Amino acid sequence: MSKLIAIVLSLLVSAHSALAQTYPSKPIRWIVPFTAGSTSDTVCRTLQPELSRLLGQPVVIENRPGAGGSLGTTEGAKAAPDGYTLTYASSSAFATNVHLMRLAYQPVQDFAPVSMIGATPYVISKMVQPSQWVAHSVSHPAVKIWPPEQEVGHGAEHGAVPAGTVDV
Repeated sequence: MSKLIAIVLSLLVSAHSALAQTYPSKPIRWIVPFTAGSTSDTVCRTLQPELSRLLGQPVVIENRPGAGGSLGTTEGAKAAPDGYTLTYASSSAFATNVHLMRLAYQPVQDFAPVSMIGATPYVISKMVQPSQWVAHSVSHPAVKIWPPEQEVGHGAEHGAVPAGTVDV
């Protein structure tokens, strides 16, 4: 994680040095289009202190949750393109929502990428209900889906209720 933070911050500092010497001359607004305490918010709040120190200005995180991230992302798209508003981008706001709803922004045209913060692997499973996991393990006692000391679940990203953990 510390390597990732160093890479992100070095990219941001590189972008900073390429700008005029007077930038930044005021606080920077960082829109996180998800709830406080979400994974996205936690990542941004982890990077925020060092980013503020490197830029010499406060970086103020503003949570603007709603509609799978599209409300806060819309606010970021409408901000002046002066470098004083950053918007945390996610797959939901930039890839998924484009196919699910009519958006007030165009991901490619309305935003300029600054840096990649991280990547998250996804797992797709046919069995989606915890009761199915339990039924499967009972009907297949020789097959261990996971060791009993481990738990399966996911974080509460994007305001979703986390899946329950199942111990067998």
